[in-house]
Amino acid sequence: MQFAINYSPQAAALLQQGAIQIDRFKCPNWDWLIAEAIQIAPVYVHFDLKVGDGSIVHRDWGEIVRQIAMTGTPYLNLHPEVRLSDYGWHDHRLKAGQTERIIEQMVRDISIAVHRVGAERVILENVPYRGHFVRKPNDRTFRATSEPDIFRRVVQATGANFLLDLSHAALTAETLGTTTEAYVQSLPLERLRELHITGIGIVNRQKRDHLAMTDADWLRFHWFLDEIRQGKASPPWVVAFEYGGVGEKFAWRSDPAIIARDVPMFYQAVSATRSDGLAIQK
Repeated sequence: MQFAINYSPQAAALLQQGAIQIDRFKCPNWDWLIAEAIQIAPVYVHFDLKVGDGSIVHRDWGEIVRQIAMTGTPYLNLHPEVRLSDYGWHDHRLKAGQTERIIEQMVRDISIAVHRVGAERVILENVPYRGHFVRKPNDRTFRATSEPDIFRRVVQATGANFLLDLSHAALTAETLGTTTEAYVQSLPLERLRELHITGIGIVNRQKRDHLAMTDADWLRFHWFLDEIRQGKASPPWVVAFEYGGVGEKFAWRSDPAIIARDVPMFYQAVSATRSDGLAIQK
């Protein structure tokens, strides 16, 4: 079980100074950034691939496979991030036939990735469902893509594995009116291959992730590590702290003081879990 952080110039500088330890940088599928990061530490690629809207068929699969091979990225991640606007619908209360149409499209899209890299190397990430809390109604993701029964159904139909984002799960659970623990435990944890965690806070009067860790976030993280130790979830190959990045979008949330504070605690917790004799995902 390895530990990674989003690549950022701030994290890179701290690593080169010996102020933090990591196993890899997590990078978006941008060649120039991968080339920059890989000079400093091993990297793996987190792709911006969506399923459920039909867009995956138009992606450059030669490029995707090349980046996987170049970095030794063991899994290809997919996002079931389907919006009302993708289908030209306006009413968020879907009829049964509409839900089935989304499920069928997700299965078709995931099957394209499975055909390219194999089912065992495809991982489906739970995305946040915010319901009516999203200000632009047509930008809402469909509730169906976040419901555990449907998520499990899609994973089982395609043979894909699972990427758990704990912060996404917390945001979704709040929207659905349940606890994070109950929501997470209903997901296909036996297929877990990768784990993401960030802090949650209020930005522009809305709850957001990809922020600094709070006490509540640490409690959530350590709770899930205990779930792994108890055999209630498969040990992931990597735990990624999704804080920081490059460009204006991440400039205000790539604070080196936060990275220097949080990364050692993450690395210690992951190392302790790794040393407990757990099976390591290859």
